[in-house]
Amino acid sequence: MGHIGTIIKKTRQDMGISRKKFSENICSEKYIYYIEKGERSPSANMLKQLSERLGVNLFKYYKYIDCQEPFAVKEKMEQLNISRINLDFESLKELLTEAENMTDFKNKPWIYEIYFNRLYCRVYGEKKFKESLPVLETVLKEAKNDKADELFIANVYAILFSCYIVAGDRQKAKHSALTAYNILRKKNKGEIYNRIIVNVMAAYYVDEEYDNVIELGNNVLEIKKDKHSYARINYIYLFMCLSYYREKRIEEAYNLLEKTIFFLMIDYRPTDVEYMVMVPGFTKMLKDFGDSDIVRRFMEKYKI
Repeated sequence: MGHIGTIIKKTRQDMGISRKKFSENICSEKYIYYIEKGERSPSANMLKQLSERLGVNLFKYYKYIDCQEPFAVKEKMEQLNISRINLDFESLKELLTEAENMTDFKNKPWIYEIYFNRLYCRVYGEKKFKESLPVLETVLKEAKNDKADELFIANVYAILFSCYIVAGDRQKAKHSALTAYNILRKKNKGEIYNRIIVNVMAAYYVDEEYDNVIELGNNVLEIKKDKHSYARINYIYLFMCLSYYREKRIEEAYNLLEKTIFFLMIDYRPTDVEYMVMVPGFTKMLKDFGDSDIVRRFMEKYKI
């Protein structure tokens, strides 16, 4: 089993810091030696001090300590995440090919990242929603039997949500979205899983539970404000403005529509808009607000 000392030692050596200098005003040089050998474990407070000394958040490395190449795995995971967020499927496929050649990604739990991202490409990149349902249902069953990581299971439910929506099975779609959301809320309190929260909002919206969409959206926006996070915020605004629009709260709907459009005018994201156009009511709402200059320019830019 790996230990955090491996991460500390490599980071310290890469930065050219001696144990003596590294331990100064924190602990003894000998204690750092024991930590790096795995014979001692730093307290949370000491780990925070060591993180500050290195300029690296060591807490983020705990999930990688059993990897043969923890730094390489962490870097690859970050790259995969960025490609998914940007819906850059070509880059995602290239990164997956690289990951498949890494030893750690051939073993559990990291092999599940390969499965998940391949499924992600198939569903969202190739748009094989209905065709992927049998594969996803089989993968989910096997993952549960194998006691796979809950994050992987939640992500499979999240993809299943999209497939069920396209297939027209609203009941299974809502069940998938809420199951994924509840798994992650229980497992990681305080964390924001943007895509899964957007799925829950979409499920509420399709079921015409507009007050639930608005309530969840406002809660998420407050958290995002505190964390200075903007990932998928355009989707949060989208389902909120559509819900206000369906409730005939026109002023609130338009204010949020402007915010939705603002992000998409700054950053050209045709794939995002393609999915937004698929949401019931979005195109009609745009046409109803078509006299607005920003809405008109948005529709021209994306050829809606």
